[in-house]
Amino acid sequence: MSAINSNAVAFLFAYVRKMPKTMKELNQLKELRAQSALLLRFAKARGLETPVRRPAVTTYRSAVFTRNADFRRAVAEARTASAVIWVADLGQLFRMATALNTTKIMEDLDKLDLDLVDCTSGKKWTEFSAPERLMLMQEAASRKISSAISMSTRKGQAPELQSALKGALSNKAKADQHATQLRPVIEELKATLQPGESLTPAKLMRHLNEQGIQPARGAKWSYNGCKNLLHRLHLHLHIH
Repeated sequence: MSAINSNAVAFLFAYVRKMPKTMKELNQLKELRAQSALLLRFAKARGLETPVRRPAVTTYRSAVFTRNADFRRAVAEARTASAVIWVADLGQLFRMATALNTTKIMEDLDKLDLDLVDCTSGKKWTEFSAPERLMLMQEAASRKISSAISMSTRKGQAPELQSALKGALSNKAKADQHATQLRPVIEELKATLQPGESLTPAKLMRHLNEQGIQPARGAKWSYNGCKNLLHRLHLHLHIH
């Protein structure tokens, strides 16, 4: 693992039901205080200076922290200072988002032109392996399922409706997770294509079956299954 840069801008992010009206209210939020404490422990354990902290909150439960204006300002500040970005717990930031939004987070992090450090794992984002990235997304999906089921129970929905909701959410989450698992494989296939050559369901089907990668159901991938997979991952689709 490479050394962590002590010159850093720390970004803190939390969900709130009501926006704080003053800086005092903002600084008293327990979620931000917990993140701040983790950041301080991380710096102290490594003999690093305490980074400047840039807190932000949202009232949107499924927020994408990388699309937050305060995060972008923190990144710009870090870039100007030739610094890195610290976050207290990257997993928690993923768990705030929906399954689809976790993909957006990953794409945004991959596009960063500076290092982002997760103080919980002690790793830079670029050091997260494919299985570790998948775990972040799976935990986020599982958290959302539990939250939705809990919400339906509190609202007093009939047991059969709760059961139907649980089944629908579970199936969607599993499909999203399986598609996300396969994204690296699909990206590798895309990298082998010639300039101007299109990724089609037929090519993907042949590749997955040749690699022995099975679909969630059945033993072999079908054309329509690959077509749906590309749609689920929101990849540009070419029908050949």
